[in-house]
Amino acid sequence: MTHTHDTDPLSRLQHGKQELRATRRAMTLPEKVAQVVELQKIAVVTISRRRRLTEIERVWPLDKG
Repeated sequence: MTHTHDTDPLSRLQHGKQELRATRRAMTLPEKVAQVVELQKIAVVTISRRRRLTEIERVWPLDKG
């Protein structure tokens, strides 16, 4: 027997989003900041492949400490 949420793409997507939100809520603040920094690095690389970065888009050196 197959459940509706197993085959319905929209239901699967909604369930996946709920799991992702729960995971993010459980993260500590330093983990959340680290995730944002990593995502920004990915975004900067993607943008830089398409066009020259503006002054404000250039990566700042971040020192741990």
